[in-house]
Amino acid sequence: MPSTTAVRRSPDSGAARNRRQRGVDVHYRVRPAGALTELFTHHDTARNELLAVRPTLARTAIWSALGELQDLTRFMDTHPDRALLLPREPDDDLAELLHHADTVGIWPVDRYRFARTQAPSRAEEH
Repeated sequence: MPSTTAVRRSPDSGAARNRRQRGVDVHYRVRPAGALTELFTHHDTARNELLAVRPTLARTAIWSALGELQDLTRFMDTHPDRALLLPREPDDDLAELLHHADTVGIWPVDRYRFARTQAPSRAEEH
C-alpha cells in the first residue's frame, strides 16, 4: 500500500487563504509502492475533484496527466472526480478524449474566470 500524506498549506499564506475560499485547500503527497519519488496533487474539496495541472496541450502531457489522475484517485477515500487544469480551451478532439477518460478540462477565460468541459453524466458510465 502506498504512503499517502495530506499536506495543508500554512494558514498565514495569502495563496492558502485564496485556495481555501475556493475550496482547494488540501495537497497530497503520494508515494506509490516501490517508487523513489512522491507525486503531488491538489484536491478541490468543494467539488471533490482531484486536479492535475499541465502547462501545455501536448498529447503526451495530457496522457501523462490522465494516467496520473487515474493512478492517484485509487488512494483517495472520498472517490473524487478527476479534473485537468489546462492553459487554454482544448480542441474538440482533446475535449472528447477528456470526456472518454471521465475527466473535466478546466481553462482560464480571463484573469478571474475559468470554463469547464462537460463531465460525462453518471448514467453514461459503464
